[in-house]
Amino acid sequence: MGRNEVDGAIGASQADLTPHQRQYLAKMLGQLAMSREWAYLDEVGGLTGYGLPFNIEHAVPDKKLKQRTWPDPPQSPILRYMFRHFILEFPGLKDAPHKYWTKTIQPLFDDVASRNLPGSKERSEVTKRRTVAIALTNYFGTVYFKGLHPVTPSPENAHAPARPTDSMFKKIDDMFPAPQTHPVGGFFVFVVKIDLVKKKTRDGEDKRVENYLICTRSDNNEKDIFVYRDYATFQKFDSDLESKNIQKPALPVPGAGGFPSKENLQLYLRALLVHIERDPDSKLTFKIKTFLLGFALDLSEEKRDDIRERIRKAEQKLSDGHALWVNTGQQVKAMRDGWYWFVEGLMAGHGLDEVFDIVKTHSSVYDVPTKYRRAEEWARVYVAYSFHYLFVAAPNANEAFYLLQVLHHFFPYAIAKQLLKIANPAHMIKALVALLFGEPMGTKSVFSRVVSYLINKDIKVYKKQIENHRKKIADNVLSDKLQAFVDASKVDQEKFREKSRTDGVDLVVSILVRVGLSEAQEEDVLECYHAFLDGIRNGDVNLLSDSMENSVSGPKASKFKWLKRLLRLYSMKRGRKEAIVIWDSTFESFFREVLNLYYPIISAISKASNLSARLGDLQRFLDDMVQVVLSSNRQPSQFIALCERHEQSLYHILHECHTNGKGLTQSLIEWLRRGLDFMSNGIRDEQGKPIQVNLEGLLASDPELAPKVLDEIDHTAKYVLWNKARYEISLRANLIGDKMDVDVNRLLRALMQSEGEEVETRNASSSSFGMVDWGYFYDPQVVDSASQTILEGEQQPGSVDVDGNSTHGVSTRESSTLAGAAKFKAQVPAHHGQSSPFIKAPVLLETRKLVDAYLQQVTPALNNAADNEQWRGKVKR
Repeated sequence: MGRNEVDGAIGASQADLTPHQRQYLAKMLGQLAMSREWAYLDEVGGLTGYGLPFNIEHAVPDKKLKQRTWPDPPQSPILRYMFRHFILEFPGLKDAPHKYWTKTIQPLFDDVASRNLPGSKERSEVTKRRTVAIALTNYFGTVYFKGLHPVTPSPENAHAPARPTDSMFKKIDDMFPAPQTHPVGGFFVFVVKIDLVKKKTRDGEDKRVENYLICTRSDNNEKDIFVYRDYATFQKFDSDLESKNIQKPALPVPGAGGFPSKENLQLYLRALLVHIERDPDSKLTFKIKTFLLGFALDLSEEKRDDIRERIRKAEQKLSDGHALWVNTGQQVKAMRDGWYWFVEGLMAGHGLDEVFDIVKTHSSVYDVPTKYRRAEEWARVYVAYSFHYLFVAAPNANEAFYLLQVLHHFFPYAIAKQLLKIANPAHMIKALVALLFGEPMGTKSVFSRVVSYLINKDIKVYKKQIENHRKKIADNVLSDKLQAFVDASKVDQEKFREKSRTDGVDLVVSILVRVGLSEAQEEDVLECYHAFLDGIRNGDVNLLSDSMENSVSGPKASKFKWLKRLLRLYSMKRGRKEAIVIWDSTFESFFREVLNLYYPIISAISKASNLSARLGDLQRFLDDMVQVVLSSNRQPSQFIALCERHEQSLYHILHECHTNGKGLTQSLIEWLRRGLDFMSNGIRDEQGKPIQVNLEGLLASDPELAPKVLDEIDHTAKYVLWNKARYEISLRANLIGDKMDVDVNRLLRALMQSEGEEVETRNASSSSFGMVDWGYFYDPQVVDSASQTILEGEQQPGSVDVDGNSTHGVSTRESSTLAGAAKFKAQVPAHHGQSSPFIKAPVLLETRKLVDAYLQQVTPALNNAADNEQWRGKVKR
């Protein structure tokens, strides 16, 4: 839809949106729509609607499954256009023959779709397939959003991202304040230490009370005044000040130890000194002085000297900490500014050529111009965070790391490096591919045998765990029903899932409470279910762990946990069996064909670069990474240091290829330029006019829905803002490393409170149940196929099905009063990937209702644009 079609078919425009609303409404609608289209690829024939180079008929390789009647999947206008514009033009793929798409890619997708692979519901976790789709939606969705610009009525209302303000950055700088170097109101104030002393209560019982030793020093050389104040006295004093309606800092709240830190109370008192300076003779000044100076302690001179020395050391530590924090902040700012400058240059059109000129003329990343170096450092940190998430924090991190370890352990580095030195690298690579994927006399290839061995090893582990869980459950009828569900057809399984959605209960309940159970057995299952829900609500994290121990919530709650776990194990076992079939059928040939397709490029790289040395660099990097992941300290700071140690290796191979490759990198440069042009100029129609989406028109099409949608979008903008603020704090903390203790969440909470944000802690973290917070933009309607939902429309945001398929944490203030298994909703704790216990990810339940109207508006233009991006290969039947 063009700029002059603001009031087109969808409806008349309403009031202008704010820049943040325009930004995130357009982005969320695009990503929600894209997430549905990824799910369509899980349907047989998902690629048939993409046009050439694919066939219009599905390509299921299994002869029995091929005979079934498969429904036509929905159209995917967004991914169809992105595929034609980007994937078909990617270096290597743009020269792929027709049979590569029809004999390798299409059969692979249809083979996976035709298998009844277990999904997130029965596995009580986000599957790897879904995690990949969420990640692709994140990156491709962002690129798509930048190419499909929203209609902007006026320049001042152009879309803009939410970012921390300069004042917020200043507050972050002040989180580790400088020492008090000059008197304020004539005084210096120090909170020296905390003493725990015994006091008698009114009932005559002993109670341990924290007493803060406060030192107040005058600037007229009078003796230091020392007083004790407990936190209750602080609270009474603060309440008295508040009753006078004065502007004052917030009294620090108790921390994990049950009382505030002395550092926070010191900041509080120093801020109050400003009032003494403003009006030395006021009643307020008298109150503050009384609090600081009243009931002074009589200390010996020796004791005073000890305290003064303690103050000197504390102030020096404060000074050092402040300098380190602020200097690190300046480093982060330089990196961030360098990145913004780098991106602006790319979007302006001249930056890409300049970047590759720098790569060509500088063999070391440490010698590149300063601004490029700062941009590279920003990108390096992002890569480090990605590695940390992939191998430590992600729900499937252990599996990903295990696979990395196996491949790294078995790869013959020593032999390969020697062969690369003495033999023609291109021929050696071809021989290696033949060795790994060759099938002598019709037997399985070496690589296939390794894969089968690893998968069968997993199956044996699952079998043993299944036996253990069946013994724990001690009910063969229930256990057999779960196994029967896993072995059932996709159609039969969908009936149970639909019942689970309709009744609003856990999938395990829908499977078990059916024909074949006695009334007593059904009652037992429901009692176990309710006990499980109660345990989760009460914060029993053990119910969401893999532990075989009984939980504190009782035997019935534990039994339901084991039933859920048993369903997951049966599903994992079946998934592994299907994986072997898929590997033998299509996956192995896919890997072989990809290597064959990219052999010319690999050959060219071998001529431009010292592959033996670069393989050694890769080996050292992976050795280092394995050690980091296996170490006791697996914080992001360790991954930042890891990437810093090896950044030159990655840069050097790019330098070699660009310098010695004789045009080797040219196709990559042109592809990158194509992407930058896409984001700068947007998607264009045949006349060269930009295709745009009319957001005001979409909202005007449903006036009752519009305010609900904008509430969610405002929440999204706020979520992005606070995540960026947290990123700033955590990045400083990770760059500082072990030099200083930094409680990121405590600092974030203080920042949010200073900005007037209501801060509320989510429940405790669970294991791998549920989705990840960063996937909030992924349509919650989609789990395993386009027809499955994980959050029903009538559910309130934050109310979560106990199957654990929600992406979001819940408010501790909410409670469910609905009775009965069919209505009972659990409040599942937050989970892996959460950004912070204080930042609540948005639940886009209302926004997703606009997706159909959004697609109705943009689909015709996207289809026309995709039709103009013709595949240039030759069709071979």
